[in-house]
Amino acid sequence: MTPKQAIEKAAAFIKRIAYDKKLHYAAGLLIAGVLTNFIPVLFAVGIAILVGVAKEVYDRVTKKGTPELADFLWTTAGALTWLLLYFVVEGIVWVWITWLT
Repeated sequence: MTPKQAIEKAAAFIKRIAYDKKLHYAAGLLIAGVLTNFIPVLFAVGIAILVGVAKEVYDRVTKKGTPELADFLWTTAGALTWLLLYFVVEGIVWVWITWLT
């Protein structure tokens, strides 16, 4: 598979994801990202996941939305993506600082 084919395949996959699921993913990523500025990253990710649970409970209790396990999983995926990105960037910065000293 060429790089162009891989990109086209990934783009097709992303297009097939429902808009609602993309919003849940973005919410998990954003909540964890913003909270990391104020609290340790693991707590921030935990809170983002709890917000995902709370949203689905709210949907079920109020009947204003449709509670879905998939929504919770997409929110969690966004939060865990933040965690992965955080540690990758932290590792790169640490190596860079170590190399300079």
